Amino acid sequence: MMKLFDILLRVRGVGMVALCAAGLCMPVNFALAQSEAPLRILVPYSAGSPVDTYARMMSEYMRPLLGPIVVVNKPGAGGIVGVQDVLAGPRDGTLALWAAGSLFGTNPFVFRKLPYTLDQFEPIANVVELCLVFSARPGLGVKTVDELVSKMKAEPGQVRFASPGIGNQPVLAWEKFVRHIGATALSVPYKSTPDVTLGMLGGFSDVTVGVMSGPDLDNFRSGKMVPLAVTCKNRMPQLPDVQTMAEAGYPEMSITGTVEVFYAKGVPAPALDRLSKAIEDTKRNPEFVKKLEALNAQPAPTTNRADFRHWLDADRQVWSQIAKDANIVIDN
Repeated sequence: MMKLFDILLRVRGVGMVALCAAGLCMPVNFALAQSEAPLRILVPYSAGSPVDTYARMMSEYMRPLLGPIVVVNKPGAGGIVGVQDVLAGPRDGTLALWAAGSLFGTNPFVFRKLPYTLDQFEPIANVVELCLVFSARPGLGVKTVDELVSKMKAEPGQVRFASPGIGNQPVLAWEKFVRHIGATALSVPYKSTPDVTLGMLGGFSDVTVGVMSGPDLDNFRSGKMVPLAVTCKNRMPQLPDVQTMAEAGYPEMSITGTVEVFYAKGVPAPALDRLSKAIEDTKRNPEFVKKLEALNAQPAPTTNRADFRHWLDADRQVWSQIAKDANIVIDN
């Protein structure tokens, strides 16, 4: 039995030497990671948040392309806790960061100090573009953006804004809006988007800005929340009677949110390309696109890693200017 085992080991060794001689071998750790370990997608927000929803949806379509995928939630500090976990994790292609655009698009321009930089990561893909929705609780008594503006000016500092985190894209969009209209509001911070919805339904907050999820659409249809306007260029199919911010007279508020994917620097190039290709292939899947549209989203137009990096640089310039105009500085 031992002789047979030794022979098998020798044959396996000869096979590996032949493969390497042919230029077909790869680092052992990466090969094992790809063949045995599942891909962990770390979402630095709570379960049920919009980013989490898109991560789980896309994972279903990527499993036939990549093998086992596990979605892990690690919320905290506006996503910073999850980012640090990815930086402290393995660099073998088994741990990817699935993040809102705020992590690299707005956080670097509003936090005085951050425990991470974009240079520590490899941009992989921009997955989806998201429309933001301005909405109010029914008891506030407003049904349009102009009515909201009138109320905010008539009652300075009294309208309560449900803030979905700190320094993220919805928050900066709100700050840009408030400064544009020359009014003030009371900010009520929440830890997550689902908490914002609960605060609105409970009457603890008056107005909010955020990415619309399935439960939000149900609340709009039932009258539990009032959609005032959407920030995308065109009206949402799910809310055809709700104006865009441009139609409401605020074209400067035509902005969108994003969901993006990154690896920590040091991950082997084959893993970067493999995940990028799986994402781009999924973005072209008609069934996936249909599900995205049902959730107020559309595939991002970028098509490869280089394209995404160019887009990311331009997007960061836009949000850095918004942060500068809003004069938001967060000490952490």
